[in-house]
Amino acid sequence: MTNNLDIISSTSTADIISWLKKENVQAIHATNGIYAAPRDLVVPTTLAGFEYITDQPENAAGALVIAVNSDKSVRHLAHHAAAEGKTFKAPNEDENTRARKVLEAVAAQHPNRKVIGLYYDETTPNALYDALAGDPDINMKTLFKFGYGTDPKSARIEGAANFSTIYGFPFPNDDKPLCHELTVDEDQSAFVCVHDLTVENRMHNTPYLSKSNKVLFPVATSLVQYRQLPEAPQTQTTTPDTPKP
Repeated sequence: MTNNLDIISSTSTADIISWLKKENVQAIHATNGIYAAPRDLVVPTTLAGFEYITDQPENAAGALVIAVNSDKSVRHLAHHAAAEGKTFKAPNEDENTRARKVLEAVAAQHPNRKVIGLYYDETTPNALYDALAGDPDINMKTLFKFGYGTDPKSARIEGAANFSTIYGFPFPNDDKPLCHELTVDEDQSAFVCVHDLTVENRMHNTPYLSKSNKVLFPVATSLVQYRQLPEAPQTQTTTPDTPKP
């Protein structure tokens, strides 16, 4: 585990707040999810989301936080989905594996930022975000969601009311929210900023993500598998003129 990464195993909000205070964490930029999908899907989108956040000058400080559905939360989701006749495919990885999948990548990409993993046992992170927002010493700066918030009048971004700025990022080539069958529709267009990172420019007119879900910005050496490398320039070969008879 890199020196800038901490994973808090306790799901007690009192324990979490106590730890944040001990570590002098005063501002938070967050995202959350189950992270059951393969690395090639969730790592590039998570990297791109935090890259967009940290590119904004007003976000120069603050910890990068990823809140993950605990194994207990996943069991609750499966139970609720079954009770309502909805589809939910339970992950085959435990909470620690799912969390590290994205946390270690973000920590490698942002070695000068504190990166924190949190777990929540409820079906949504609302109770966690409510508790954090209720502490006057913690500034809830930004929240982003991939898959949720692609249409601010569609799937609700849970916990959004606790943050100053909320971003919804569409998945590349997919206009349906992730887990749309489990997500309540709600018009959040008054405060959700939707940005397509396959279009949104970072620098030199280059988007953050390719349509094939590869990042288009420089990454740490250990993350090069998630980056779309520039194509090598094609060299033109010329055929010497054939002497005329």
